[in-house]
Amino acid sequence: MALPAGIVWFLKKHEDRLFTDNGFKARYLFLYGGFKPKYFWWEAVVSARKVMLVAVAVWLGDDTRGLQVVCGLCVVLCMFALQLWHSPYYNKREDRLESLTLGVTVVSLLLGMALLLGQDGGASDGLVWGLRAVVGTLNVGVVGLFAWGGALAWGGAGGGGYYYYFLCFSLWLFYLFCFPRPAGGDG
Repeated sequence: MALPAGIVWFLKKHEDRLFTDNGFKARYLFLYGGFKPKYFWWEAVVSARKVMLVAVAVWLGDDTRGLQVVCGLCVVLCMFALQLWHSPYYNKREDRLESLTLGVTVVSLLLGMALLLGQDGGASDGLVWGLRAVVGTLNVGVVGLFAWGGALAWGGAGGGGYYYYFLCFSLWLFYLFCFPRPAGGDG
């Protein structure tokens, strides 16, 4: 949590220079440039979310998978609520994309919890595969949306072919997620 706190401290210390000093902006605009002026510190919130999710993943490990999902869900739900409440991004599209990704993360974690409960409770293989497919489809859809937006930003509707390659890579990841190879298999 030192990084997010350091970002807030640094930006608060130089708050009077954020939008007036061109030299300062040239060096540090990446920390606050995409946010509304009153939310110049929001990058610290985004960084805190990432630090907390990594902490949940590392400290709770595999032995407490259910607790790991619940704690991750708590972090993401809190951050999702903050995002919806404040709408800190200057660009409305970025606000909507951030809300979309947080919403998909919440749904993915909820479905992941259902998947854990289904596997432990003896659910049918069809249900387990169905849940995996829904989670994979949601995430590939969001990745595809970002790829499409990136392709438009990188050179028009064609995007120089980047969109095609990114979509193929996403579909490959989706296939690996939905149809994992059996443990101990030789093929």
